[in-house]
Amino acid sequence: MADGRGRDALDEFFKDLKRDSPEPEPDQDEPDLRLSYITSISMDMHKPYIASAMEHIPDADHKIAFDRFHVSKIIGDGVDKVRRQEHAELSDIGNKVLNKTKYLWLQSPRSMKSATRQRLNALKGSSLRTARAWAIKEMASSLWGYISRGWAERGRKRLLGWIQRCRLEPMLEVGRTIRRHLWGIINAITQFASNADAESLNSKIQRIKRLACGYRNKERFKTAIMFHLGGLDLYPDGVLAS
Repeated sequence: MADGRGRDALDEFFKDLKRDSPEPEPDQDEPDLRLSYITSISMDMHKPYIASAMEHIPDADHKIAFDRFHVSKIIGDGVDKVRRQEHAELSDIGNKVLNKTKYLWLQSPRSMKSATRQRLNALKGSSLRTARAWAIKEMASSLWGYISRGWAERGRKRLLGWIQRCRLEPMLEVGRTIRRHLWGIINAITQFASNADAESLNSKIQRIKRLACGYRNKERFKTAIMFHLGGLDLYPDGVLAS
């Protein structure tokens, strides 16, 4: 647990790992043993976190993995920007075809009800710019199933080529973001890395906060988190938990 989302927060975490690291053997060159044991770091694309990991973790460029949820959110935001722009243009001429379709384009077709899927099918084959952006999103989603790094790289390059030709400015910006972070996205695909466990833990933390209706200060909040989620053994010696 740390305060804020600045680089200092993650720097301090890595320094704590160094301080807890056992003394190296006399014939070892690597002094930061615990940091060298890290094989994967799943994160979003927050620049301060990337910079901190790059400084402290050996071969971090092969270990940093950009979480699928955050990559998908960036692409989904691009699709929604295209929809909003097109909806405004169509509304000016009285065309309401994109009314109340925001979540239609963002939801996975596999989880849709039959009526919703039918409405999507009627729109996705149209000449709407939003339909083109949606097709890019769906292709991006399909690329997370690769295992081979080579195939994953080729698939992402095909995706970037399509985005570059789409002439949709919000999606072009998405493409630039993906291109800058492609190395970490490929790491996430091939390492099967995910923030799922961390996001689950964060949901539990938010529930603790809601049940308490807030805390007087940050230290009390941290104490509550450690009490409920720190794996503490609170039973006296000789007493087994039922």
